[in-house]
Formats: sequence, C-alpha cells, structure tokens
Amino acid sequence: MICAPEYNGSIPPILSNFIAWLSISGDDFRNLFNGQPIAIATFSGGIGLELLTSLRIQLVHLGSQVLGRQLLSSYSKPIDTKTIEDIIQRLMQMKKLNT
Repeated sequence: MICAPEYNGSIPPILSNFIAWLSISGDDFRNLFNGQPIAIATFSGGIGLELLTSLRIQLVHLGSQVLGRQLLSSYSKPIDTKTIEDIIQRLMQMKKLNT
C-alpha cells in the first residue's frame, strides 16, 4: 500500500525519486513491480485526485496490479474506516501475478 500527499498536483518528489532509485537497483527491478498488488491512498490539503491518477499511471506502467478502489481523504473529506477495511480486505485477496 502506498499512501502519499499530493504535491503541486502530482507525486511528491521524494516518492518519485524513491521509485526511480528502485528502478535502477538490482538485476531485475521489474520483479519489484511486475504483477505486484498495490493499493494507493492520499491525505491531502487539496483534492488529491491528481496524485492518485499520476501514481496509478506510473505503477501500471511498471507492471503493478493497482487496486481499482483507492482512498482519498482531506481536511474536508474525513477518512471512512469502512473504506480502509474494504481496501485492505481486497488487497489481501490479491496475489502477485506470475510474469
């Protein structure tokens, strides 16, 4: 599960940099992402949707299975614990795809 704040309408530089470093580490970086189930979430001062969209595009490009349901929360939209429980349950049911 990846949870990050929206940063200037996109992925925070530190998270983007972390993913970039992972992509050049080891002999088979794609194994870190290919077929891997991932849920995405944000708590942001803004809307947060741009982060979730950008992150989904990047993770799918790297071969990950990104859960269809995502968690978007902000100061004006409090976290719904039922959504969190549902996302965790769905994520736990997913298995890494053999690629």
